[in-house]
Amino acid sequence: MPPINALPKPVVALALSVMDQQLHAQAYAQPSDPVLALKLLAARGMLDGMARAIGKPTPQVWLLSDAAMPGGVADNAVAWGDRVYTTETFLRNLTPRQIADVLMHEAGHIYSGHSSLNGMLDAMDLDASGRRMREHVADSFVSVGDVALPGDAELPNLFRRWNQPESATHPSSHLRAATIEVTTAILEGIAAAWRRGGFGG
Repeated sequence: MPPINALPKPVVALALSVMDQQLHAQAYAQPSDPVLALKLLAARGMLDGMARAIGKPTPQVWLLSDAAMPGGVADNAVAWGDRVYTTETFLRNLTPRQIADVLMHEAGHIYSGHSSLNGMLDAMDLDASGRRMREHVADSFVSVGDVALPGDAELPNLFRRWNQPESATHPSSHLRAATIEVTTAILEGIAAAWRRGGFGG
């Protein structure tokens, strides 16, 4: 099969639309395990806190079976359209704050237009550096959550634990961790200056 960026965009658009319908049909809202349900409830609450802090709607979070996840990676979350999809495997392996941080990242893709049909088609025209930059943009919403919510974001330490190298679509996990921390520090400085009356007329 040829790489997706070698296919005509109308063909890709049709395939993405069919996949969107399949995801909607297979998704469910709540895990059967009550422990996972509580973790997801807590994570959704933190996602909502981040969204309200910037005046954005909170994306819906839906669950898929491991086999139904786009890309075939069960321990993952993905933004598709205006929804975030994840799995019970993913919920099982992370803390509520780690889940929330990843959901905030995926929400960042939604807010930035990356996960819309046009956004996914536009990605076909990006080089590797442009695709990696999209991940940094989405990661910045984790920093927003870090400033808006009590406690510290746990995604930077999670990235360091994952220790993934740079790829054609993602920066290295160590670079992403450092970038989130720097962005958080900048936002905290801006917020502190605002509270002191350092902005405005």
